[in-house]
Amino acid sequence: MKSLDSMDAPSLCQELVNILRTELQEYGGLLNLLGQQQECILDRDTEGLMQINKEIESQAEANSLIKESRQKVVAYLAGAWEVDPDQRISALAQFFPKPMRPMVVSLTEEVNQLIRKSKQKLDQNRLLLRRLSAITDEILGYMRPDLKPTKTYTNRGAMKSKSASNPGAVELSA
Repeated sequence: MKSLDSMDAPSLCQELVNILRTELQEYGGLLNLLGQQQECILDRDTEGLMQINKEIESQAEANSLIKESRQKVVAYLAGAWEVDPDQRISALAQFFPKPMRPMVVSLTEEVNQLIRKSKQKLDQNRLLLRRLSAITDEILGYMRPDLKPTKTYTNRGAMKSKSASNPGAVELSA
């Protein structure tokens, strides 16, 4: 990518379209990985879950870099058009060349839709992990009552589990 300072408005418009296309692909990849993560959770595949978590982390970093690039280009375009740089891309679409406007709006909507779906899938996966953890704690409590975790609440109202046995103690068995 050329320096943004050296690009004119039409080139910046095209650059933004390219970034939106890339962002669409990357969020699609993230959504796919989150689906794989959910499968690993449901299959109780801990090794697969650890691997997919690393891939999700890498994908999230890539998405963050693309988002930063998009924000820079939007800021440059807003400066060139003398409008508020905090406006949404769809609001800036009116300044794009007429043939590009529907594409910019469509790409923006699709990226936003994938972001929403990714957040929903992430929330689902977190809920599944919490439920799986609660079930595991309950099963352990039946099998080993001495290890049954006690549940307390944090200052923020979140549930917190602590093992009933002394966490610093070493257990010896004959």
